[in-house]
Amino acid sequence: MNSSVYSVGLVGYGRWGKILAKEIHSCERFKLRGICHPSSSRDDNFTYNTIDKMLDSVDLDAVIIAAPLQCRYQLIHQALLANKSVLTEKPLAESADDADRLAKLAGERNLVLYTNYVHAYSQGVTYAIDHLRNLGKLELIRIVMNQPGPMYSKEGPISLLGSHGFAIAMKSVVGDSEGIEFELRRCFRSSGKNMALIDGSFPAQNIDFNLAINIAHPLRQRSIDYITSHGTVSIELAGSVTGSWVTLLPSSISDNNTVPISSSQQLDETQNIQTIFAKFIFALDGDVNGNIMLAKSVQRALDKCK
Repeated sequence: MNSSVYSVGLVGYGRWGKILAKEIHSCERFKLRGICHPSSSRDDNFTYNTIDKMLDSVDLDAVIIAAPLQCRYQLIHQALLANKSVLTEKPLAESADDADRLAKLAGERNLVLYTNYVHAYSQGVTYAIDHLRNLGKLELIRIVMNQPGPMYSKEGPISLLGSHGFAIAMKSVVGDSEGIEFELRRCFRSSGKNMALIDGSFPAQNIDFNLAINIAHPLRQRSIDYITSHGTVSIELAGSVTGSWVTLLPSSISDNNTVPISSSQQLDETQNIQTIFAKFIFALDGDVNGNIMLAKSVQRALDKCK
């Protein structure tokens, strides 16, 4: 078993960057060798105010990017050009064309490019996916995501929360190593640009998809309903690093009588970031190109909703 410790640099040290830094220190396979933050008043052998200085000064295996979307493409591009694998915040880029260019560069250089869709890899979603097969054909995925604002108002609801929603749905249907196409029927955005309602489907799989998002809501909410021919699996995610409830509600018994009785399960979500790290490390160990197919599929869907 590979037990190599990978030297990593962190780009972005805001609220989420600080959470990631703490998680990096807790990961036995990572050694944090530098932090890049443009507003940093320090510029020494650990803290840098440009990614160029960090890449030139520290021997890194990978870069973890927690920077805003508007500068993410350039930062990922610079890291890949410096032959560093990348774990980046979601979404991968601002357009499908940019995502394709980054994926192509990573592939040409045999580097891992992994996108941190932390909710899609959460314990709740994983548990639900494992039980869907017992509830007949999946017919509809319905997701509601609300976030107290206006912390992320610059990014907008579709990019900020829509990327989570699409990643959850797509991973639930085909996993993260296959591409999947989304067909948009309707997309409504509020005049204040805080809310969006998305209605569409995954036509090849004959599954409908509804997504409601609000980045100026008084409460934080992540709820997911999988509607199948024989019941419903519902998830309430309290947070990406706290807990979740998963409820199985069979509506009838399937032909093979494998539908479980109605049940509710509380799951620990405190290890979700470590789960993402473990998957990134697995890709680094095996020189595979991460979850790039999922990231590109999400990006194409986001583009359709612009």
